[in-house]
Amino acid sequence: MATGHRAGRPRRRTRARLRIGLGISGVQGLYRAPAVGHAWQDGCVSIGRIAWLVTALLCVLAAVILLVSGYQGYAAVVLVVGASAAINLL
Repeated sequence: MATGHRAGRPRRRTRARLRIGLGISGVQGLYRAPAVGHAWQDGCVSIGRIAWLVTALLCVLAAVILLVSGYQGYAAVVLVVGASAAINLL
């Protein structure tokens, strides 16, 4: 005995399957699962954001090195530049 939609044909899978769950009103019923986008959209971080993050981290590292070397003024300037780069991440 076939369990598919039509005897002899396999059941086709759809992107948005029907599932049983609780709705907003709390009544159990059928709803559609949200459609999934393309794989390249998952967890996408722009190149510009990565560049600002690397710039901010390098400025913090340079400021620490300058501070340890005794250059407090230069360390403060580089730290402020890093903070201004980090603002672009917000």
